Amino acid sequence: MVNFNNETTVTTAAGDVVKILLLQRRADLFEALEKYNKEKYQGVASGLSIVKARLFTLFLEMQGAMKRKLKEDEYIEHLGTIKDSSEIEPILDEIYFLNEQLDKMGLTKIDTRKQYDDTNAETENKIKGL
Repeated sequence: MVNFNNETTVTTAAGDVVKILLLQRRADLFEALEKYNKEKYQGVASGLSIVKARLFTLFLEMQGAMKRKLKEDEYIEHLGTIKDSSEIEPILDEIYFLNEQLDKMGLTKIDTRKQYDDTNAETENKIKGL
């Protein structure tokens, strides 16, 4: 329980908690995909059920954001692809799509450092004849 009278109480915004939960679900998805690949490469017959279930759940978790960014029929099409696929390729395509969406939201973007031109402008101009 949070004690707001205590000065050492630290709270977290609800949006931050949701972001952390989404990233945890994504990590769970990759764990399931890793297990599928491990079993596949060992020659063990492995189904896609846990990968599909985790991907489907992650899509549902992101439903609000996805519906704002996609057309209604496009969102339904992605869910249908996950549900109906028995092969890994369409599932991987959906994972790629989901990763792109998470990157656009800034949740998985790791290359956020600004690129500065640190060259010597005068030397560069002389080389170019300016």
